[in-house]
Amino acid sequence: MASAHALNQGADGISGATEAGDRFGAGVAAGDFTGTSSTGLAIGAPGENSGDGTVVHVDADGTGVFIGPAAAGTPADGGLGTVLAP
Repeated sequence: MASAHALNQGADGISGATEAGDRFGAGVAAGDFTGTSSTGLAIGAPGENSGDGTVVHVDADGTGVFIGPAAAGTPADGGLGTVLAP
């Protein structure tokens, strides 16, 4: 591995506050999710908002965007972000 970088909710370009039980990083996948030929990360936090879950997409420039259950079409208490795949 040439280098490593830790990403944290509430820092590193990822908004929000770390809360007990969020499980930020429980699921992680890398890929070109935007069709721009650059690799980004999808980071799951299945415990976010009392178990509704969320996925944070971190683009190559380091900007994090939250994708919650409403945008993803998942049910409340569905644990969005538990398992991710490119």
